[in-house]
Amino acid sequence: PSEPAVLSTVCIDLFSVRSREGIKHISVAPGGVVQALRSAGEQRFLFVVNWRFPPTQLACVFASHEESWPPSDGTSGPAGILLRSFCEEMCDDQRNARFKSIACVREGPWLVKTVIGKNAAILGKAMKIDYFRVPGDHFEVSIDVFSEAKARNILGLVQGAARKLVVEVALLIEGQDTEELPERVLGGFRVSRCDVARCRGPV
Repeated sequence: PSEPAVLSTVCIDLFSVRSREGIKHISVAPGGVVQALRSAGEQRFLFVVNWRFPPTQLACVFASHEESWPPSDGTSGPAGILLRSFCEEMCDDQRNARFKSIACVREGPWLVKTVIGKNAAILGKAMKIDYFRVPGDHFEVSIDVFSEAKARNILGLVQGAARKLVVEVALLIEGQDTEELPERVLGGFRVSRCDVARCRGPV
């Protein structure tokens, strides 16, 4: 089991998009959730994971528990140091080799549970990921779900059964050296019996 998450979950936003390519950098897009949070007074540094599968996208927004960024080493430990390196120092190839998710279907059809499983997946090994950093404001991980055939097929299963599914997702940065361990969840979210047809938008 992991220690408490490094980041706090601020918002999970499911929305439709007008563009066939989707919105690659949702954090700066007018009508996007990050701009709405800023308008509402959110001032913390935000870590955004943008899942792109047009005509729908899912933006997951997390923030540091502390007012300042990066989180202090004393409170966040190796995972916080690794997160800071991920956002500020690593190249994209290094990020692709470390950013991973663990998905678990709590409720839903047997086929979906079997296909998704409970294994950790290094997302950048299969899917195309773009990274955007605006110092002092946000870091965005933008994932093109349609860039990998298996992911596209799994998404089709999930969307078809969405109203029956309860799915939990944890996001992590893989520790590859002793000083980067133990691994710790960055943040997570749950999608419960989602009606995709009623998501907001288009943006």
